[in-house]
Amino acid sequence: MIWSPIVTILAVTVLLCGCGGTISPTAASSMAREPALPEGMEYLSEAPAPETASESLPEITVKPELLTDAGTLCPMEYGTDADVIFFADLDHDGEPERITAGLADFQASGGQYASLKVLAGESADSPVIWEHDYSVAHAGWTMLYLYRENGADYLMEYSPYMNQGYGAYSIRIFYIGPDKKTVEAHSHTADFALQQEDRTGFFGDPDALAAFMDTAEGYIKSSLLLVSTDQGRLAYSTPERPVTLDHDDSFFTDSWNVTGKWNGRETIEYMSQKNWMAAEGIPLLCISRPSGDTVEVQFKNRNHFYTTSNPVMDQLFADMTGRNWTFLPDREPPPDPPDAVLSVYRKEGMDVFISCYQKEETAVIWTAPFVYNIANDMRSINECYYMSASAVERLLSWAP
Repeated sequence: MIWSPIVTILAVTVLLCGCGGTISPTAASSMAREPALPEGMEYLSEAPAPETASESLPEITVKPELLTDAGTLCPMEYGTDADVIFFADLDHDGEPERITAGLADFQASGGQYASLKVLAGESADSPVIWEHDYSVAHAGWTMLYLYRENGADYLMEYSPYMNQGYGAYSIRIFYIGPDKKTVEAHSHTADFALQQEDRTGFFGDPDALAAFMDTAEGYIKSSLLLVSTDQGRLAYSTPERPVTLDHDDSFFTDSWNVTGKWNGRETIEYMSQKNWMAAEGIPLLCISRPSGDTVEVQFKNRNHFYTTSNPVMDQLFADMTGRNWTFLPDREPPPDPPDAVLSVYRKEGMDVFISCYQKEETAVIWTAPFVYNIANDMRSINECYYMSASAVERLLSWAP
């Protein structure tokens, strides 16, 4: 999803997984998270790690840095089918379960189908007690981790889901109950939108999303990646390369955020300023300037025409640098006629119009007939920005 720009994939010290006593969801929710520490557990493995196993695995298309020592993590090995096997007590019965990443099926299907499975015991013929399908297709994007809290092992699923400008982020930490159903220890969600009706920007509860991102960071930094296909790119841990990812590409790698930071508050503050004018309007007008597009300046009792390359337009473009435009997401366009309208008729692409109101210190950006939003749907833009009275006065003085 969330806080690219672009996201830098981080790798940090991760959790160790082993056996632990059972805890109730209520108790788990109230306990403080512990740092991952080695416990020296050794699970017996059925198959020795073949020297060429890692070469037989599917290519990793996300390559995070390795900052951890494999000896400090939960036991891992290669399966006979060139899969990666993990061991952790995920049903809290005091005995380890076998976790198969499903990478052989992933490779055989070209990334179209695979399933991570949890088996009831250490052996390969143990019955499956939980499984989760994943693929490189959008509907199959997955991020699954192993997480430890107070000596108990958990699965963690992180989903920064984005679709057509709408975000539904979630993270849940759970174990497998005696009836093979998942029991949640923690869950967190955050919903927001990057567009609303005919406006773009950030729409949602910024405090809630900032808190979610900060919480997610803490969990992910303390967890071992099992498998991820987020953004259609594959990543997974191996015995030689256990990894933790700070990776939320659906939020960080789009055009809305270029901070490259996890800090939730900084990200949301930045997001709140990302509107159509900053993201698209300024670049379009800058392209127009040397091209000689026509600009009509309409006042209440007179009209003037210029080209965008005319020196008289210098002040206009100086006032439209982006830094001087403050997006007003809650402001409605004033009902009265504007003091001036700048109409930029572009030779290529959409026309852009700016209605300026001196008393209200507001500029309204609008387009005709349509622009394409991030979902590639046609819509019109009608957004309000702060424009100082002095800037409007300068504009009114351009023409006699």
